Amino acid sequence: MRAAPGPRWPFWIALAIGVAGFGAFWRWAQPEVPRAGKLYVADPFDDRLVVVDLASGKAGKAIKVGRLPHQLALAPDKRLYVAEAGSQSISVIDTRRDAVVHQRIVGEAPANAAHQKKGMKLVQEANSCKACHGMRVVGTLPASVAIGLDGKDLWITETRARRVSRLSPAELNTRDQVAMLGGELTPSQVIVHPKSGDLYVAARTYKGDMPTGPTGPNLKISADPEHAAASGVSALTAFDSVLHTVKGRLELPFAGAYAGVFAPDGQELYLACRGADRIAVIGLAPLRILRAYSVSPGPAGIALADKDTLVVASFNTDPGVVQFLDRKNGQVRQVLSVPANPAALAVHPTTGQIYVGCAGSDLVLEIDPRTRTVVRKLDVNAHASGLAVVD
Repeated sequence: MRAAPGPRWPFWIALAIGVAGFGAFWRWAQPEVPRAGKLYVADPFDDRLVVVDLASGKAGKAIKVGRLPHQLALAPDKRLYVAEAGSQSISVIDTRRDAVVHQRIVGEAPANAAHQKKGMKLVQEANSCKACHGMRVVGTLPASVAIGLDGKDLWITETRARRVSRLSPAELNTRDQVAMLGGELTPSQVIVHPKSGDLYVAARTYKGDMPTGPTGPNLKISADPEHAAASGVSALTAFDSVLHTVKGRLELPFAGAYAGVFAPDGQELYLACRGADRIAVIGLAPLRILRAYSVSPGPAGIALADKDTLVVASFNTDPGVVQFLDRKNGQVRQVLSVPANPAALAVHPTTGQIYVGCAGSDLVLEIDPRTRTVVRKLDVNAHASGLAVVD
């Protein structure tokens, strides 16, 4: 006669403990990623870049730049370009010496009465509007910056002027300017295709304005400092690599198209729509919406965590939220609760470590993409409107 089977719950408890233990052991057994290189953090409140040594995690030298530095772009020759929204200028940083080697006004200064009185030749030769206007925010608000695929062109979005400008990286001369198609739209970001070099310009309805009076550490900002509209329309326009030919245009049903990243094979574009809490997945030939993923409020930063995973930073939350999504179906793989107002993202080109600027707490987080955990909190004492990593 067979004995009656005993209770099975001890087996399942033992199995669960074993699985959990194996997961902990796997994370512990992963080799530590060697830390090297420098992280550059744009600080718009103090008109500077904070340089962080990634080996030690310590903030060191501060590089003074133009008014309200916003986004950053690193060229193949390791020069760093800084879009300075408050002084209508671009600064070039030699990252080997951590020094400004060139600065110039984007486009032309208007021939208004004050400029004519000063002398237009003198005004046009100025490096930055900050030289005359001091702490006042003036000009066309150059906000985002991108480097062409071959490194021969520099692309600037000008928020107040509602246009994209093409500059020479060496002299910073303005070569071309293209106004956005569609009345009230202003460009948010130029996204360069990783294979063809074609340009994809995300644009949104523009409401509000940047501050125009004196600014400083006591400046009060809205919950959305870049003023991406919470309502309105967005569009994506595809240009050839020199802005001469419009290759396609797509109106989007989602407000606040703000930032984007291409799939590794260049077949899809993932566009963060800040006003609609969506990631729009865009097919390119022709431009069309393939699908859309819901995310936490105010997605402002997006990057590839690995070839199959998106990382999204949502600004309009406190505490902040960083999500990891399967790029093919939008399934949430991991959600991290982080300090307030995460937005700027950068990925280390060698180690793959992810850096997230939390503007509301003056911190930058270092995230290991393999474990999807925060491994360091870097105290940068900066608002972190833009990040760049130099290996």
